[in-house]
Amino acid sequence: MSDTEASVRAAREVNAVNLAPELFRQASDYYTDARRQYRLKNFEEASRLAKIARNYAEEAEFEAIKAGGERIAIPEDPLANPVSVPEQVIPPKPKDDSKNGTSSPGPSGDQKPATPPGR
Repeated sequence: MSDTEASVRAAREVNAVNLAPELFRQASDYYTDARRQYRLKNFEEASRLAKIARNYAEEAEFEAIKAGGERIAIPEDPLANPVSVPEQVIPPKPKDDSKNGTSSPGPSGDQKPATPPGR
């Protein structure tokens, strides 16, 4: 399947869409059908359709080059390979003042003295 994808991309890079439209359309249609069959777990049919699509794409690429098409770099789809999300920054915990006899402010914001254990 990846060979077929590369062939279709190569045909697109030489402007086969405009210079060999019928062949390129055939390649695209067969490739779409191959991907559909692959998703449906029909691997033999997907492989058969992918080979047909690759042949059409290679022929479209050849005809486009013969018609004067030059290879242009097509930018890669930015959504094809999503960028990893940066890690979430966790703020530091508030300082625990229980060692010096006070505790963190309560809901009302008042400082309450720490009660010794056992009382």
